[in-house]
Amino acid sequence: MTFAGFVKFLVREPLVHFLLAGGLVFALYGWSGAGRDAETYRITVSEEEIRTLAANWMGTRQRPPTKAEMKGLIESRIREEIFYREALRLGFDRDDVIVRRRMARKMEYLAEQQANTDDPGDAVLQTYLEVNPEVYGGNSVTSFQQIYMGRDAVEDAPETLRSLNAGTIDPGSLRQKISLPARVENADKDAIARQFGSAFATRLNDIETGAWTGPVESGFGWHLVRIDSRTADDTVRLTDIRQRVLNDWRAQKIAAQKTAVYRDLRRQYDVRVASFQ
Repeated sequence: MTFAGFVKFLVREPLVHFLLAGGLVFALYGWSGAGRDAETYRITVSEEEIRTLAANWMGTRQRPPTKAEMKGLIESRIREEIFYREALRLGFDRDDVIVRRRMARKMEYLAEQQANTDDPGDAVLQTYLEVNPEVYGGNSVTSFQQIYMGRDAVEDAPETLRSLNAGTIDPGSLRQKISLPARVENADKDAIARQFGSAFATRLNDIETGAWTGPVESGFGWHLVRIDSRTADDTVRLTDIRQRVLNDWRAQKIAAQKTAVYRDLRRQYDVRVASFQ
């Protein structure tokens, strides 16, 4: 039998007609949702959702929606919900990286809420302050000398430093002219930063006392520096930095909460990972 003859046979064969009609009915039956769980096909637009739709419209248009506009907003909401549910049934969310990340982020957000609303009270924050002295230690005050060497990197700085520390050279003979004090007494980090820049002030914290060192960069150029003394101020009061301590405590609490929720959820899953190099 030729291919053309076979096609004519299929067209005339009643059984083929029956199978095609049955397939069409099955497809329409599945598309219409007949025979499925009615509860999963129920959509309720609550009064609260309607108020939210109206409020969003009001915020954008600066006027309340008309009755016809409100009907259109509700219909759009229903349309969105129907397509959303059908997309979930077809598994579209499983293959979309952006959707997966947004949904995962929402789960993390739920885990954060308890820690975000907790009010620990001053007793808890005071304890947190005391067990983190390296974070909330008092602002130290520093006395130092500096020799401004100019804007270019100092290639012979090591030899100059050896001479300074050996006392064989006068610091004043090395200084270039600049409107900065050669000696600073009992200045805190903020005061030093205002004169020399924040990077310079931070760098001073890493320098030991009693010897010339450098070069240290400021907003003006390069300096050789000698720390004469550094005194810590340990009189940090919770009332002065309460919001900072609260923010840090809450951030730590949120991280712990998210870790705990993930750990509890992970126990419920049988996780299998393929081998990899």
